[in-house]
Amino acid sequence: MCVKEQERQIDLQKAALLPPQMTSDFRTKRCFAWSNEHLPKSSDCLHTEMAIKRMLLCSWILLCLSITVRAEIEHLSTDQSYSLQRSILLSESNLSKSRAKRAAPATSYILDLELNISDISVLSKIEMLLQSLMFPVNVSNTTQITNVSLTTICTPVGQSMWCNCTGGLVWTSANCSTYGDCYGLYTDNTCGCIKGMPMSGSYCQPKPPPTTPITSTMTASTTTITSTTTGLHNPKINVSVQFKINADFTTDLTNKSSVAYQNLKGKIEKAVTASYSKTPGFQSVEVIGFGPGSIAINMSVTFDNSSLATVNNVTAQNNIITNALQSQNITVVDGSFQVVLYVPVNFNASPSPPQDGNNLTLTCPVQPNGVFSYWVLPNNQRINAVNYSVILNTTLVVNNIVSTNDSGVYTCVYALNGTTYNAQQTITIIPLMICDSNITLFCDQPKNITCCVKSTNFIFNWTLNPITGVNGTQQYYNESCSIFTLQSNTSCTSNNGFVNCTAYNSPLQLSINQIVTVRTILLGSVTVQFTPPTSTVGDSTTAACTTTTVGAYDNISWVIVQNGINVPLSNSSSITINGKKITFFYMTQNMSGTYYCIYTYIGRKINGSASTTVYSLPVVTVNPVMANVKCNKTTSLACCVASDITNVVVTTETQTLPSPTKVSIGSLTCYNYTTNIICMSHQEFNFQCTATNPAGRQGSPGIMMISSFNDNSACNDTNFGLGAEDAISISNNCPPGQTGTITAMCINKSWQPTLTNCTLSVIQDILITSQNDIQNTAQLQAKLPALIELLNVSIANNSQEVTASFGTISSVVQTLEIFSQAVKSITVSSAEMSGFIHTVSVLISPNSTTTWQTMNNNNATQNFSSNLLKSVEAFSSSFSITNGTDFSVQTSELDLRATKVNNSNYNETFTNFNTSGSVSILKTALGTHTETVIVSIVYATLSEILPKNINSNFSVNSIVLTTTVVNTSVNNVALGFGTNNKSLGNPQCVFWNFNLSGLGAGGWDTYGCSLNSNTSDLVTCSCNHTTSFSILMSPEYNFSKAQDQILTYISAIGLGISMGSLVLCLIIEILVWQRVTKNKTSYIRHVCIVNIAISLLIADIWFIIGFVIKAGLPSCSAAVFFTHFFYLAMFFWMLSLALLLFFRTVMVFKDLAKSHLMAIAFCLGYGCPVIIAVVTVATTASAKVYTRDNVCWLNWNDSKAMLAFIIPALVIIAINMVILLVVIVKLLRPSLGVRPRDEERSNLKIVGRSIAILTPFFGLTWGFGIGVAVAPGNFGINVVFVILNAFQGFFILVFGTLLDSKIREALFRTLSLSRLSTFQTKSTSLDKPSNRVNESFTPSFNIFGKKGNYNISDASRQFSSTTSDSNSYSVLN
Repeated sequence: MCVKEQERQIDLQKAALLPPQMTSDFRTKRCFAWSNEHLPKSSDCLHTEMAIKRMLLCSWILLCLSITVRAEIEHLSTDQSYSLQRSILLSESNLSKSRAKRAAPATSYILDLELNISDISVLSKIEMLLQSLMFPVNVSNTTQITNVSLTTICTPVGQSMWCNCTGGLVWTSANCSTYGDCYGLYTDNTCGCIKGMPMSGSYCQPKPPPTTPITSTMTASTTTITSTTTGLHNPKINVSVQFKINADFTTDLTNKSSVAYQNLKGKIEKAVTASYSKTPGFQSVEVIGFGPGSIAINMSVTFDNSSLATVNNVTAQNNIITNALQSQNITVVDGSFQVVLYVPVNFNASPSPPQDGNNLTLTCPVQPNGVFSYWVLPNNQRINAVNYSVILNTTLVVNNIVSTNDSGVYTCVYALNGTTYNAQQTITIIPLMICDSNITLFCDQPKNITCCVKSTNFIFNWTLNPITGVNGTQQYYNESCSIFTLQSNTSCTSNNGFVNCTAYNSPLQLSINQIVTVRTILLGSVTVQFTPPTSTVGDSTTAACTTTTVGAYDNISWVIVQNGINVPLSNSSSITINGKKITFFYMTQNMSGTYYCIYTYIGRKINGSASTTVYSLPVVTVNPVMANVKCNKTTSLACCVASDITNVVVTTETQTLPSPTKVSIGSLTCYNYTTNIICMSHQEFNFQCTATNPAGRQGSPGIMMISSFNDNSACNDTNFGLGAEDAISISNNCPPGQTGTITAMCINKSWQPTLTNCTLSVIQDILITSQNDIQNTAQLQAKLPALIELLNVSIANNSQEVTASFGTISSVVQTLEIFSQAVKSITVSSAEMSGFIHTVSVLISPNSTTTWQTMNNNNATQNFSSNLLKSVEAFSSSFSITNGTDFSVQTSELDLRATKVNNSNYNETFTNFNTSGSVSILKTALGTHTETVIVSIVYATLSEILPKNINSNFSVNSIVLTTTVVNTSVNNVALGFGTNNKSLGNPQCVFWNFNLSGLGAGGWDTYGCSLNSNTSDLVTCSCNHTTSFSILMSPEYNFSKAQDQILTYISAIGLGISMGSLVLCLIIEILVWQRVTKNKTSYIRHVCIVNIAISLLIADIWFIIGFVIKAGLPSCSAAVFFTHFFYLAMFFWMLSLALLLFFRTVMVFKDLAKSHLMAIAFCLGYGCPVIIAVVTVATTASAKVYTRDNVCWLNWNDSKAMLAFIIPALVIIAINMVILLVVIVKLLRPSLGVRPRDEERSNLKIVGRSIAILTPFFGLTWGFGIGVAVAPGNFGINVVFVILNAFQGFFILVFGTLLDSKIREALFRTLSLSRLSTFQTKSTSLDKPSNRVNESFTPSFNIFGKKGNYNISDASRQFSSTTSDSNSYSVLN
């Protein structure tokens, strides 16, 4: 209902006309509008109580009978909302018919009524009327009104309308922020008064959290209008309980974060909550703290506002708490309970709302049998009968309220059943007079001060406290307001004072005054100064401004004007603004311009300005850098600088230079010189170009080196000039935007570029700036945020050029090295870490692989990739997490994760790339640090840019994982790696050792890292250091599982047969020794065969021992030593055998004693292997590079110790092959007196027999071994090598023993097998066969497949002087 009259408006209980089941999305429905003509004349009824009562009752009857809202709900679909239809029924009969027709359930309505009145006294009479009415009020037999309450009072103040809430209601946050809080008390997103009248439908609301409305149920014939309890300080009942328990108090209970505090607090809260869980109205329990005296406990228990009766029985509450704690073995001290209740109530304040000058009456609703104690004012001052005389039982009267300071929480304290009750309500005082406050007067402008009262018949009086240079005049604005105008004169200065406004009402004997503070400001001038006035790119500069204005300013802002555009300045990585001062950490040319410093004083602004210019770095570009010129010929020289640099000088020692010509090329100005190179022969000339910019900065000089020559030129073009064959020329013809050099060589009459070292100019400027500040660490650290951001942005904007540029990558790596050195003594922020890592990500992208390969092959830059990794680790070691506990940066090339660990284990898993990785560190390994920052970085492509280990068959087969523990050393790190290539095997756990290479290139190293487990999908490692880097390496070659099994089976079977064959060979030699060693040649031959068999047998045994021993143990080194020694012994005994054959076949006219031959054979067979084996172990064992890391055999990757076996073996094989060829040639040569046909047949048999015997001994096996080393991935070569190597013993048995006819014959005779064979013995002659073996046995061992006897020449008789058998044996064997 809305009633409007002139200037004052009163809202009565605004709400939505909706059934309870409808949502709050429906807008408020205005049900009645009551204009001025509906009101009786003021003289008839407005000044009488009965007239007002009749007016209201008639209004309500008219409202309820003529306007009613009917809500019909139409069900659209299962998932759709409901629509609300409102119908206006003009009669009660229509209302009844409508309700009967739809048969809707009873519904409650809240009606919105508005009144316009012109006499403020009517308001108080309406309030009294509402208090006197008895609800419910029956309007008809179907409708009744249950309650009516005021919500909002709007009154004019000056030119605006102020709307105050009553009854504890508040304006919503939206209204408070839109119209503004009248008293500046905008807290908790609500306010009690706004400076304006909201749109229709907005009204005061219950203060959140809302209390439960007391809503009655509407029957089919009754309408109930409800109200909500408002104005309560706290809608919940809070019970403060203090008691003691029988336990010893410890200091840990004073620390709320301690384990003891949390455990005891949790036990008490859990027990009490469980006991109260079924108590009506119970909401929560909280332990506030503990104190000494056994253990004193302060606890708060909360109930809703409807549970006052529940908590009144304090004894019951005490028993509940005591029993609950007893279940937790906590004993409460008897008689220690102290309970205080804080209960929200309504004091029925009168008048409501109270204003300045009112007598405020508050009545405390003490419960029956309660004993009133005292009142407590909002300022916590206690009022009692002794010092305050206005207490009447439970009623408090505050006389003549003079200000809003009396607003706040009023507390009525009373006792009931031994319990203290604090009944509380928030009372808001509406000020009667409102004046402007905190006035600022500028000396060049007048200022008005306005004061208004919420009534008429007030007389205003203004008093100006003397302020130098300020006068004031008074005037009335209207009947409720007055204006006081302040005017300054020439003597006005910055000062402070006040004005007093007094309003007096004679009939009411009411005087109100308010003091208005006044601040006068005399605006002055502003000066801006740069230090230094001009600067160079990369410099640090400051700008400061000052003002002659006296007094505090509101704020200072800075603006730069460039090309007529104002650009506000704010803090960034390059700029820090601190009020009057700006610090530029890194100046760039786009910072040149005019800077304005703006002071703001209460809306007035004054400014001053200064200009600064940032000049280019004096980088000199010369052309040519190195050139070749014929003597006494002219040549052109160019010295180019940035266009803003004019001071350029070129000097030389021997040549005279003419004046240059200036040419502009893009952003450069080039000074071109043409000079004649005067010389007679080859000579070197140096020209030096220096430049200084207007800021006084001189750069590094550019050097031009000219080499003269008299020969004919082979190469000639415009970029590199003349040159003889193999001459070198260096030019600076880099692409636009880049600086550097291109080196070329004259090859086949054409200049061929060999190195392009061009760098993006912006990157080069950053590098030069960083290098200039290396000695001034503090200055470099101040610039670091700006440098990192500029570098990151520049690289991101030119990523393609960066990855393809040798020079740019080199410059960036050098810059990052400088950054990592600069942060050693400071903490790296998250923004700096992010910029650094994003820069690295671009450098290691796949597009840069080719460039990195070029750098790795260049002696000057081969360590740059290693330095890049070292820079990342050094930078990470200074990182600190400031916000939260985690930080991460993820790109397509890397994944960084930083974690703050607090006395806990560290575990991080990476799965963002094709293969996974993980790192774990136990908390015991981290020491006692409370907070440790651990940074782990996974690289997907870094392994492609790092240098490869020279002569290594291993390659990276996983991600690269870097882990850095900030300010802590760790000796136990567990790592896990997924593999890229599943077919590879023999993994090694390695780290990147920066010191492994003498040139600083670094390399993969296994020191301190060991393999824990190896599966097809995961390899786990452990390292005893956090070296910065841990990865997994795998061989570049391997075979499938089936192929591995084939090789394993062949080795096992062959090795068994070989060892068995060697044992059988030795047994046979023992059995036939006496029969086959009748002469010197056969004796030494069999000694060699026996020693070869023994050496190979013992070597195989040690090989098996080394196979089962774990690599790295001392026993492994012993196994390697003996295996090495006996394999060498086998080769050297084969050499002895070959030398014997050579001696007895070729040197037929020389002879040595048996003892001499034996001494030579044993020295050669065992002496040489001992020397080689001992020297090998002596030179490699101390460096721990004697054996391999994964198997017991000679090391190859680190020390090349395996050469101590390969070289002797290859040399012996070569010697044996030469001896074999010599012997064959000797045997094929015809002898005198021998029949050609028989001699030819005999020689062929001897050659075939010799090849069949000597070839296995002379290293056919290790010939294939060389093939395995050259082509390790060739399965066929591996199979042949394994077969030959595994069956060496069998070959020795067959070719060294069983194919020997003499051994067979001797063996048969020894075993008495002669009766099983028929042997025919014939006398030996020079013309007939000397021996014939039973043809049933012999042909099976004849490699030529023919039967026959063996003949020897006359020369063979020199070998023996005994039987023909001996002669035959000595040659053939």
